[in-house]
Amino acid sequence: MKGFLGLASDFIEKMANPAYGTQVNESYGLRLAQLLDQDREAVGELAHMSELDAGDLSLLTTDGWLWLLGWMKSHGTRPSDDLLHSLFDNSNSLVLRLHVVEAVTTTADLKRTKEGWRESPPNVREFPESWLRTRMEKSVIISGPETRIERGEAALQLDPENVQAAVAESFELAMLLLQVGNESAMLALRSLLAHPWNGAELLRAHIAQLFSGLDEETRRNWYLALGLEDSDGA
Repeated sequence: MKGFLGLASDFIEKMANPAYGTQVNESYGLRLAQLLDQDREAVGELAHMSELDAGDLSLLTTDGWLWLLGWMKSHGTRPSDDLLHSLFDNSNSLVLRLHVVEAVTTTADLKRTKEGWRESPPNVREFPESWLRTRMEKSVIISGPETRIERGEAALQLDPENVQAAVAESFELAMLLLQVGNESAMLALRSLLAHPWNGAELLRAHIAQLFSGLDEETRRNWYLALGLEDSDGA
């Protein structure tokens, strides 16, 4: 099926890329629907592209990956973590990154974790969903000249620029989780904001600032949902 995806890349591009215009997009979309209707096995194969990995980024364009992520999400599946990390790290498209986060949180099975998440969100390093765990761990690590430093090594001198860079990375991930906004995303965001690290206070302040223009009751509800009760003296 991986070979088929490569061969079909031009077809998918004309179906998914809005630059071709609505008429072309719809025409190719209709043709695909007809082809899949004639081959029901292909529907399942296309929805379960588990063999895709980081080396397959060149198979599709950004628009093509957006389409495939949407198709797989509609069937309750997603590509491997390896490919999703690669898409997230190697694309300049925030839309694609948003769809990656959406694909992960939509398919994540966090039922047991959700039961007590407001009282005690899981530690970032113990988060049960592997892709989110890796992304959150990566975003709260500060790169030093020779090592990777966290709060446990706070006695070491930290370059303010490195701290700012880590906060920026964690803030982008937090914003993506907030935009997706489903229950799994909010659980991950609460865990990220609760994690103790050198940039935690600044990250929480950035997130709290997003709600500063809201009325007091709405703002407090958001702070409560995200574990930011103390960010505004609440």
